[in-house]
Amino acid sequence: MNMHTNDTAADDKVLAADLAMDAVTLRVGDLELMSTYYADSLGLQPIEERSVEGEVRRVLGRGTTPLMRLVHTPD
Repeated sequence: MNMHTNDTAADDKVLAADLAMDAVTLRVGDLELMSTYYADSLGLQPIEERSVEGEVRRVLGRGTTPLMRLVHTPD
């Protein structure tokens, strides 16, 4: 067994410590329902809301860190 090959494969699955990711954006039909879902399941709270070109955009996160943007796109 070649241990070097297996170590390299395992290293490919580890994220770098300095890696960062912006908030995820999701389009949702029911803004209130999905906000409640993410609050209950992940503990995310609304930290910002605004209307842009007729779309309501709500940012959810923890503290002041935005983790998810919900864009209201009703049917």
